[in-house]
Amino acid sequence: MTTLWARSVFCDTNPKTCQALVDALSEAMDFIAGDPLGAAEIYVVHTHSSLPVAQVEEMIRRPEIRYSLTPLRTLEYARFLYETGRLKDLPRDWREVFMPLLDVEGGS
Repeated sequence: MTTLWARSVFCDTNPKTCQALVDALSEAMDFIAGDPLGAAEIYVVHTHSSLPVAQVEEMIRRPEIRYSLTPLRTLEYARFLYETGRLKDLPRDWREVFMPLLDVEGGS
């Protein structure tokens, strides 16, 4: 899981910037899911990776990895952080910790 964060005040005062970021991430996720080979080639070139493109493509295609903006298992992770003392308050719903721009179906 990878999560980007921003303070509410930033999103409230820069809604177009935040929307542009969400739109760009959505486009990137769609590209990766739709063209794993192309995504692997771009990754290898831009990161100067020594991994073979085929190996990176295989990693991208692994069924346990999803490329999506839909937050998943948020409350499970939050419970762990709460139980270990790293989170002061336990959210009741995953939407409490994500900006409204990510109010997508199927999140958890």
